[in-house]
Amino acid sequence: MLTALWREWHIDSALQQAYYAQGAVIGGISAGMICWFEYGLSDSIPGPLGPIQGLGWLPGGACPHFDGEAERRPSLHQSIANGAMPATWAADDGAALHFIDGKLHKAIASRQEAKAWRVESDANKQIIETAIECQYLGQPNS
Repeated sequence: MLTALWREWHIDSALQQAYYAQGAVIGGISAGMICWFEYGLSDSIPGPLGPIQGLGWLPGGACPHFDGEAERRPSLHQSIANGAMPATWAADDGAALHFIDGKLHKAIASRQEAKAWRVESDANKQIIETAIECQYLGQPNS
C-alpha cells in the first residue's frame, strides 16, 4: 500500500507536519479516505477485502464504497464482529466525512441518496449501523 512507501520515504512525516503544525487540509477518495485512519477495509492487497493499517491520524476504521460494492458491507460487518476492525466510519459512494481535531464535524454528499455511517458492535458482537445524514451539495432532483 502507498502508506508503506510514504513511511519509507518519510513523506508521512512531511504530511503530518503540514497537517498538525501548519493546519493543512487533508483528504482523499477510496484509499485516500482509508489512509488517515488507524485501519481501513481495502482491496489493495490481492484476495478478499480485508483490514489494513493506515497512518492512524484519525481514530478507528474507515470504509469507502459502502453502498457501491456488494461485498463491502458484509466484509466490514464480519471484520468488526471478529475484532479485526474497530468501530468504523463508512461512506457511500458520493459521501464524504469532514473531521476537525479528530472528531466528525459533518458529512457531505454529491448524491442526494448518499449517506455516511458509524458501524460498530455491541457487547454481544451484534453489528450496529447508525446512519449519518449528509448535507447534499448539489441541486435537489426535480
